[in-house]
Amino acid sequence: MSDDESFDLLSSLDNGDLSPSLRDWASGTADSYDVVDLDLDLDSLSLSSVHSSDLLEAAITATRNGESAILSTVSQFAGILSQTGIHGPRLLKALNLATRATKIGAGSQFTVFKEKSHEGYTGNEGLVIKRVNVPLSRKAAQRFADTPDYRLQLRTLGLELLALCNPSLRRHPNIVRLIAWGYDYPFADMPVPVLFVEAALMPLTDFLAVGNDCSSEVKYQLSLDIANGIEALHHLRIVHGDLKPENVLVFGMESEKVPFRAKLSDFGVCIDLEASDSRLTMSDYRGTPAWLAPEVANDDLARFCPFKPDLMFRFDAYSFGLTVLSMFVNRGEPVDLDETLENASEEISDMLYEREDIPSALRMELRKALLKLLAEDPRNRPLPTSQLLKADTPAYASWLSIAKIGSESAPYVGTLDPMYNKGPLFWYRLDSSVLSELEAQYMAAKQGASAEIPGDVLLGMAQTVTGAKPSYLDRLLLYVTDAAKGGYSPARAVYAQIMAAHDLSPEFDAKVLEEWTFQAVAEGYLFGPPCALTNEKREQAKSTFRRNGGLCADPFLGKQTVVDAARSPQKAVKWKVEHGLIVDQKGNTILHVAAVLGELDTVQALLDEANIAVNVSNDSGETPLYKACQAGHASVIQYLLQRKADASRTTQPARLSPLHWLFMLPDEAIHLIAEQLVAAGADVNAVIRPVVGENSGGFPERIQIVH
Repeated sequence: MSDDESFDLLSSLDNGDLSPSLRDWASGTADSYDVVDLDLDLDSLSLSSVHSSDLLEAAITATRNGESAILSTVSQFAGILSQTGIHGPRLLKALNLATRATKIGAGSQFTVFKEKSHEGYTGNEGLVIKRVNVPLSRKAAQRFADTPDYRLQLRTLGLELLALCNPSLRRHPNIVRLIAWGYDYPFADMPVPVLFVEAALMPLTDFLAVGNDCSSEVKYQLSLDIANGIEALHHLRIVHGDLKPENVLVFGMESEKVPFRAKLSDFGVCIDLEASDSRLTMSDYRGTPAWLAPEVANDDLARFCPFKPDLMFRFDAYSFGLTVLSMFVNRGEPVDLDETLENASEEISDMLYEREDIPSALRMELRKALLKLLAEDPRNRPLPTSQLLKADTPAYASWLSIAKIGSESAPYVGTLDPMYNKGPLFWYRLDSSVLSELEAQYMAAKQGASAEIPGDVLLGMAQTVTGAKPSYLDRLLLYVTDAAKGGYSPARAVYAQIMAAHDLSPEFDAKVLEEWTFQAVAEGYLFGPPCALTNEKREQAKSTFRRNGGLCADPFLGKQTVVDAARSPQKAVKWKVEHGLIVDQKGNTILHVAAVLGELDTVQALLDEANIAVNVSNDSGETPLYKACQAGHASVIQYLLQRKADASRTTQPARLSPLHWLFMLPDEAIHLIAEQLVAAGADVNAVIRPVVGENSGGFPERIQIVH
């Protein structure tokens, strides 16, 4: 649970093994509520931190795997947006899309528009606008936002939104960028969600069409781009599910040697493999028939092996191989290969050798890669990477030099960096039109005519209305109370204090309020009044928070298989042998995970049996010692110091020291641990350097507490 949410509301009362290009991308800074039983039994306490490090990640998994109605209402849409930080809303009301834009494409889920030329700056230059497809007529008696069509299309929008909002993919050079969100108004009272996405030159199919002069070198570099994008998805255990030239966009580049760049788009059928194996079947891999692997199209995988979700990566590999082959021999149109391995191999060779414009060195490497990618047995297919297509040619050298620099895209002009538009900052900036729509849904829900609003959105609405002083109070109390009733822990954390601040009596008895406070502290709430819990229960709750990772907010906490492995010394050592050192896109190791969770036996085993260096650091310069301090595990800190852990190291770029986290320790351990850290090199005068980005709106980066 985030203290930012509850603290800001209270304040208002007073006033791996990766290819070079992917390794460079992954080394940057990435952004990866339940009721408590009456007896406060920890075993039965349901905490949001236990099984997921991020509500957004849980939503992604549930939505992609068809297990949730996420984004079926405006409130759910707003709730996800508040955690992604995407700029918005941009309201196309005075001039809607029918007036200001030209339709440039349409599919089953979206219609794509591009603005007509206007005098002056509109803020949408260089963008296309994707509007969900909804019938532009309705029954007068029913609010459009409550219709089944609207809710269905919001779910469609959700898959696209969640994929493009992934903190790591959002800054990848080969994934299309989502710039902002908003509403189009076909009619004055009909807000239809739209996404503002960077504009490409054209889809790859059009780029390769007859009449376009596209050299083999350009096709090769675009193939490397596609491989790079697919590798990034697979690194996050996301299956694309529908790879084909139509779902690749081509952009211009300011380079003579690398004039174009390809980016993946259309993530409506992505699959997140962080879900348990039992939830997925072959039928979940949908794709387009002409681009499917034979065992998927014919539903005969059993002749090779039983289905396992990880085989979906190999299905992607086949589609990638077909895409590359079609680019070189058939202008991006499907290629019909014989399903027999020997015949297909001969066909591939013949097709490539018939193309005299392909240099011999490149032809040889393409043939080797394609024969592997298009292997009959999916288990024999390699995963797509740019290394797989590597050829000793000037085209590859030029591509690699561009791919290794400039992968971090600057925020689009006129938008706020997503890092500084999350949580409370999102709700404080919420446009009045969106608030009005949320309040209309709230009233409809009260009458049983609409879905209930989630607790996080209700608390966000409470933060938004505080700006409407002095008329905000009734709505503030109403939204906070309903959020608390609905089980949302941050609302429960501040409920009693808000009521007391306004000299009002709580609706709930002292026992219930005690349960809520216990739950809040167990999820990281640090601002509860001392009288709310006994010292024993407070320490019990804090211990639960530490055991679940404390103030750590790294992506690995959302990977239950990694967390489970770190809980056991034997499983952790086995994990390192089978999966390698790195566990997430921030460069954390299994030793970092064990330190965060306070698993002393696992830490010992990883140092002694797995031979992991005690001072191994992640991409932000955080060592296992630092992570143990961040979570407040005194025994792990002392053991790591005995193993000569370096306490002098600070993080980059914020320069946080292990000493900055002393407050996470039990009170009785703080003095001793502080002395030991200083003796091991920690600087008592270490000063944090707040990270304030260019498009930050003047706000420093906040610690994102996600459990």
